[in-house]
Amino acid sequence: MHSSNRNTSLIQTENIIVNKVVEYLEKKSWKVQFEVKMRGRIPDIVATKNGEIAVVEVKGGSGDIRRGIEQALHQRNTVNFSYLAIPKDRSDNSIVNSCENLGIGLLLVSDSVKEMVGPTRSDALPSVKKLVFGEKKTKQKSVSIKSSLEHLFRSRSQVLILKLLFLNATSEFHMNDIARRTGLAPSTIAKEMPQLQNIGLVSRKSQGPLVFYKINDKSVIFEEMKRIFLKFEMLDEVIMKGLSNKDIKYALIYGSFAKGTESATSDIDLLVVGDIDEDSLMKSVSKTERISGREINFVLWKEEDLMEKARKNIPLIKEISKTPIMMIIGDEHEFKRLVKARSG
Repeated sequence: MHSSNRNTSLIQTENIIVNKVVEYLEKKSWKVQFEVKMRGRIPDIVATKNGEIAVVEVKGGSGDIRRGIEQALHQRNTVNFSYLAIPKDRSDNSIVNSCENLGIGLLLVSDSVKEMVGPTRSDALPSVKKLVFGEKKTKQKSVSIKSSLEHLFRSRSQVLILKLLFLNATSEFHMNDIARRTGLAPSTIAKEMPQLQNIGLVSRKSQGPLVFYKINDKSVIFEEMKRIFLKFEMLDEVIMKGLSNKDIKYALIYGSFAKGTESATSDIDLLVVGDIDEDSLMKSVSKTERISGREINFVLWKEEDLMEKARKNIPLIKEISKTPIMMIIGDEHEFKRLVKARSG
């Protein structure tokens, strides 16, 4: 099992900066990618436009800015443009001068994003161009999942709002809470909410001068949409971005989330069966915890472990075989037949 306590304010600050920078880049017609490994490191943001590549390293409220400058400098001669993005209130003359002297762009983030220092253009390495533009197969499924959600709803902003609300279906959120958790501007949230209310997915409640929003669990499509968002979160963020899908035989959610009985403080229970590295899984899970605001307890077994535990019919196997589960990878009927046959 895995659980952790962490500084959520720092986590959320970095997440907010990433979201604001992504929104800023997309308005300038850059196409954003994540989890692209370059020179032994995965930059926080990779963006492409007109055959050129930019990377952005992000540091939040307590992040090591000097380290961020080093990371941006590391990519300086790898791509066309390299940026550092930090909160506006953490900037000073020494940071500005360092970025100018090193040819690194500086993005200052508050309610908006300002390019304080323009980066010096370099020629991107051919190997990096091939990686970013030429080798799409490993990313194709992840992109298609994101696209399906973003085509289903009107905008990326709606997807971010709904992801927060579906993963916290028993909680109510003030607009400022939603802004803090998603990194979206309050004006953007105010524009999107009427549309989400019109399709019956979000309910609105006034309490004095305050307005609170909650996912509408009375909607006829609530259960299906909740499963879609939870599967998207686990598959895209944990599996597709952080792990090799081909090395996973089964991945599933069990427990209260799969049963639909979760509370505001419930963990997400995840079982992964396959030949993967536990440290890689822990890294992917930790990132998803930061984004979703939910703790994820994971169990990792190899296929032979599953067979042995099914033969012994341990309590977890009993629970999974008799209660609803949410399959992320693999066939649910095949999995349950296998478990029952072994525990027979």
